[in-house]
Amino acid sequence: MNHINTKSVLLLVLGLAILSQTASWAQLGSKNFSQFTEDDGIPGSQVNSLLVDKFGYIWVGTINGLARYNGYEFKRYISDPNDSTAIKGLVVQALFEDSKGQIWVGSGPEHLNVYSPVSKSYRHYEYKHLVDKPVNVETVIESIIEDDKGRIYFGINTNYGEEIKNGLLYMDTEDESIKRFEMPGGKPINNVYQITKDPEGCIWLLSYDGMFKLDKEGKIYKIGSLGETFGKNDEYPSDIQFKKNGHAWIVSTSSSLYDFNPVDSTLKKIFTPKKALNNSIFNSLVLDSLENVWFTTNNGLARYEEGKKSFEFFTNETGQSPITILKFDGFGSLWLGTAADGLFKYDKRAVFQSYSYDRSNISGSLTAGWVNNIIETKDKKIWITTSGSTQDAGLTVFDQKTNILQPLPYTSFFPNFYEISAIKENAQNELLMTSPFRGVFKFDTKRKTLKKFETPGMDSNLHITQFYQDSNGNEWICSYKGLYKKALGKEAYINYDLSKISDSNASSNEITRCFESARHGLWLLTNNGLFLYNYKTDTIERHGYDIDSGDIFLSQDINSFYEQPDGITWVGTWQGGLSRYDRYTKKIRTFTHNNGLPSMSIQGILSDDKNKSLWLSTFDGLSRFDIEAEQFSNYSTADGIQGQLFADGAYLKTSEGEFIFGGSNGITLFKPENIKKNSPPPKVFLTDLKLFNKSIIPGERSILKKPIYDTDEILLAYDQNNIAIEFTILHYANPTKNKFSYKLENYDNEWREGSSRQDAYYPDLGPGTYVFRVKGANNNGVWNEKGAVLSITVSPPCWLTKWAYFAYVLIFIGGVFAANRFFRHRVIVSERKKSQVRELEQAKEIEKAYHKLEQSHKTLKATQSQLIQSEKMASLGELTAGIAHEIQNPLNFVNNFSEVSSELVQEIKESRTKSQALRQSSGAEARSKEDELEDEILDDIKQNLEKINHHGKRADAIVKGMLAHSRSSSGEKVPTDLNALAEEYLRLSYHGLRAKDKSFNADFSTDFDPSLSKIHIVPQEIGRALLNLINNAFQAVSEVKNPKVIVATKQLGNVVQITVSDNGPGIPNTIKDKIFQPFFTTKPTGQGTGLGLSLSYDIVRAHGGELNVSTIEGEGSEFSILIPVK
Repeated sequence: MNHINTKSVLLLVLGLAILSQTASWAQLGSKNFSQFTEDDGIPGSQVNSLLVDKFGYIWVGTINGLARYNGYEFKRYISDPNDSTAIKGLVVQALFEDSKGQIWVGSGPEHLNVYSPVSKSYRHYEYKHLVDKPVNVETVIESIIEDDKGRIYFGINTNYGEEIKNGLLYMDTEDESIKRFEMPGGKPINNVYQITKDPEGCIWLLSYDGMFKLDKEGKIYKIGSLGETFGKNDEYPSDIQFKKNGHAWIVSTSSSLYDFNPVDSTLKKIFTPKKALNNSIFNSLVLDSLENVWFTTNNGLARYEEGKKSFEFFTNETGQSPITILKFDGFGSLWLGTAADGLFKYDKRAVFQSYSYDRSNISGSLTAGWVNNIIETKDKKIWITTSGSTQDAGLTVFDQKTNILQPLPYTSFFPNFYEISAIKENAQNELLMTSPFRGVFKFDTKRKTLKKFETPGMDSNLHITQFYQDSNGNEWICSYKGLYKKALGKEAYINYDLSKISDSNASSNEITRCFESARHGLWLLTNNGLFLYNYKTDTIERHGYDIDSGDIFLSQDINSFYEQPDGITWVGTWQGGLSRYDRYTKKIRTFTHNNGLPSMSIQGILSDDKNKSLWLSTFDGLSRFDIEAEQFSNYSTADGIQGQLFADGAYLKTSEGEFIFGGSNGITLFKPENIKKNSPPPKVFLTDLKLFNKSIIPGERSILKKPIYDTDEILLAYDQNNIAIEFTILHYANPTKNKFSYKLENYDNEWREGSSRQDAYYPDLGPGTYVFRVKGANNNGVWNEKGAVLSITVSPPCWLTKWAYFAYVLIFIGGVFAANRFFRHRVIVSERKKSQVRELEQAKEIEKAYHKLEQSHKTLKATQSQLIQSEKMASLGELTAGIAHEIQNPLNFVNNFSEVSSELVQEIKESRTKSQALRQSSGAEARSKEDELEDEILDDIKQNLEKINHHGKRADAIVKGMLAHSRSSSGEKVPTDLNALAEEYLRLSYHGLRAKDKSFNADFSTDFDPSLSKIHIVPQEIGRALLNLINNAFQAVSEVKNPKVIVATKQLGNVVQITVSDNGPGIPNTIKDKIFQPFFTTKPTGQGTGLGLSLSYDIVRAHGGELNVSTIEGEGSEFSILIPVK
């Protein structure tokens, strides 16, 4: 086989492929191409190789390096000689992902790299010593494959077609070294440029020596008959890919397509150009999910559908240079690398047909301006009106059969017109139309002439928005001065003034559209409310506005409307979303951005009854709403719509079932059944776990035993609670429109939404179990609800474990017993000593005054009694003080562990409830008599613990009262860092409130003056004042949306200012002057003493400072502490 020059092909001038006589041809949609160049981030415009890995990332190997694309950016991998873990080589020729998820990269000059997604680093292997070649010849790894046993093969070729020997190498899995594949008989295979695998696991090679098959037992065979077939045509196989049925497609260097049968080694030619073309080694092929073959030719891209024997092709959509490589991603998009024009992506997305104003072809395009009316006449022609100050605004006639547009600028038949606000067919070749405040005219569509049309009973200068005839033959006119009706057989119109209806105004009289209901009457859409005309009573009633009579619409500016056959109505509003309204129950359900709606302004609604869907034109694109699934699929200008902005009232369902929507840039028309309904959701997976902003590398001694994307749960120590989780939302249709939501259960109350930075940060997780969930949506609003999930457990410190609490209980019981013994013994000894002293003194007195014994006997007895009582009281006082001090800690243990034990009892009851539910679900009896008895015992234990806690706290209060006067403060002023002090008490306050109330949450921040010097204060006292102020601030914002507390410091000359501000409800002026008074409080009874601010005021004054307050009701308060610097 002749040598094939791979690089020189870039200079070939490719001819036009002449289509085969036996195949039918069609043109593929060129609008579905997206191009990526060096400006978008790819390393080079010559793309040699592509890879779609298991995550869906696109790897792009170019003449100037390697990059990985995630839909948002190209991450480049740069060769760095000083980094042993970086990629080696510049020109990337081959890419392959093995069964372990490693990426193999063949790069020039003569490098083999393997990338580990776990360590995010490269290893390198030498191979050039295994290839027999001239010294001045450079080899490249051109193809890589892995067999079913995990052995990886490498096809070796050269840059300029020079012949080499030993072109097939492999990786020995036992010693992880690259080895030469030895052929039977010792004859080597020259220049292997393509390797693939068939459905049975056999390896197939294309080389300069022909085609070879390597079976699963390691035996290699040469397919000899192909040389004759290709040799006759002076062409050679360029690429080969196998089908599920065992046959293979082969594309040749002359752009011919063959069906290869490996059983008998026969070739069947499917396509060949009629003209001889220059050979190209770049010709490549790939199979899509339906096994249609896509292949490259010297004239561009072609697609062959075997079942229909039909071809589709492109010509110049991918530039003028050859296509080098083809790959499909997991979403059905085709990626194409080219030799000089970069990277292309082909999406078979829903493409709408749109028409707009074309200044270069005014006579064959839509008239200029916003489209505001679309009607169909009986001859099936579409009449479109546009408005605007431009002289090119006007009427356009659209012929649906020929797709020809005939513009009629207003200047051609009525120079003073700048807008047609309403239009309808009045008779054959006659339209009724009106311009605001100009009256009504008849327009002759043949002669293109206007004639004034009289409307008896109406103001001739009305702003009319719609002409309408109902099923009873009544004529209706909607205007900005109410509703007009001309009953069948009557000559004049009568007016209905909607502004006179209860709770309405002049805007309610601005009626934009009306719709006849098969059940209810005539619906009226206005700029202030939805109204319903009752034919039987000749009255008008307003709907969806009064909260006392039912639900209300988010906006009363009604833009669009649709009524289902069952009477359920759909109401589109301006900036109020899409609402489902039940006329009978008055219930309204509104769909908003949070449900996937692209815009809150719904301009038009058309029903696709067959698919049970609503098509919505909005102020940000087109949307399809699946009524049953309640799911939105959104479309943008990338899908071919006229523009993102659509006009209210400009929509039509034609007699042929075609939908037309008009907007700022023209019209979009389509048949709903032709628009692909299902859009694959994005891939969602975790990409990184960071601890204190440092990525965690998986390993045996690491938090992660496996990569984060393969990890279901992690266990963190109590001091490893500052984490960040990074994730990816992968979908390539329109990545800028991708969205995501994430939530940490047991921490976040609601889902957090985003579309740009794809990470979640949690700086201070307390001990407990959390579940992190993230889900994503593609540009069409289709969600991957399963998303990615990670369970996170933060262990408590050893002193807060259940075993520690159990030990605390034992220690407490033992301590109480020991204390009792100790104090009893101490009292007895003390009393004995005192008794001995008293007896000795009495004996001495008896000796001195024995002679007075009888006279003083009664006095001595009385004195003795008084002394004994006095000593008892003194001993009791000392004992009381000692007991008060000594019993404080045991009391704390009693209170704490009674609470902990109560919580443990509750956990046991919850666990028993779950186990009983499991037994019941498996068919067993849910609760036995033993279970009921155990539950009663647990309830009694819990009640006993609550009583212990209650009386323990009473005892604690008594002890604290006994010790209240013994406490003292040194009152010593020391140099203190106010910034650190303020931040300490801010966090102490926040976590204290969180500990009391798990549902409490608020945002807080600091704004400290870094130049603040230390000042002399009593830090405990100032800290107490700050804590009171910060606690009050957090309590003030507990009921507001987006709560925020800010603590700030500032140096003001010789004074330091500390401010505590919040966005709470503020302080009413009526009580502002009382807040610093002792015992004044606004909190409910039992929740506040009224001493906090009074105490803070006294502390600040004691430091020679001031405590001030400024407040605005409804906006928040700010407390300011001013302390002089001494």
